Amino acid sequence: MDECEGKGLIIKRQGSGIYLTESYQKSVNKIALLLPDCDEYIYPTLIHELEIRFSSFNYSVDIYETNEKQTTAQVLLKQLIKNPVSTIIIIALKNAIPFSCSDLFRELQAKGTNIIFIGNPYTNLKDYSYIKQDDYYGAYSIASRVIAHAKSWCAMFMHDSISSYDKYLGFTSAFNDLNVDFDEENIHWFSYDEYRNLDKNRYSFINRILEDSQMFPSVFICDNDQVAYWLIKSLLKANKYNEDMTIYSFDGSYILKIVDQKIYSYGTNLDTLALNIVEKALNTNKKTKEVITLPSSLHE
Repeated sequence: MDECEGKGLIIKRQGSGIYLTESYQKSVNKIALLLPDCDEYIYPTLIHELEIRFSSFNYSVDIYETNEKQTTAQVLLKQLIKNPVSTIIIIALKNAIPFSCSDLFRELQAKGTNIIFIGNPYTNLKDYSYIKQDDYYGAYSIASRVIAHAKSWCAMFMHDSISSYDKYLGFTSAFNDLNVDFDEENIHWFSYDEYRNLDKNRYSFINRILEDSQMFPSVFICDNDQVAYWLIKSLLKANKYNEDMTIYSFDGSYILKIVDQKIYSYGTNLDTLALNIVEKALNTNKKTKEVITLPSSLHE
């Protein structure tokens, strides 16, 4: 009781009893969702799904934008230490880079806050729970298709994202298992910052690939659906798109429905992802690390 009182969770009233503090009562049914950008890509739909599901359990969701900057995330985490919530859900895309203030997460956990990463966590925070789609399987399946049809290919992966390394491993593993030569020159790496500026940079990594390709590939493998979207726009603008091309990507998002050209995308349904996030967030055993890998299926 003394420890709870010291943390501001309870208040003792002489001759009356012990009561939950007002700040704790406000925080106990609150979820904090930390995203790179609320308006980007699949996040508006994911936010909507989470808000509906959490509200059915009388939980509210507060949204915070990190802009994928560690300094911004640190400020937000310090605010949440002062005003604890039940669960913090974090999406960190530049997770191949270690988080410099890992002690903030320890402090939050000490206050009873549940911490869940969507996708892979930062490299130095793998002792926390995370929920991700099976990118390894998706990439392995894509490579198997490419090999079976003897297609020329190129792949684009994000070098500061661990999920891209999962895709790379799945892709190369298929070549090794099927005893087919793998050309490392066909892999093109780009950064998160380059990805964020695809709509602003006329000379993007996609355009560089299209210009530098001596033998133009018939298959493109994109790190996610948004890269596939900008690839199609660049191909059309350069008059290089044709119906015989095959474009693969990951996430199976709404983008597949808004382009006329066909994209084959491996991913997990957002409602399935949201359901697993809510179930993990409401789990009373908050200190047990759990890694949930959701099955990835083909969308087109």
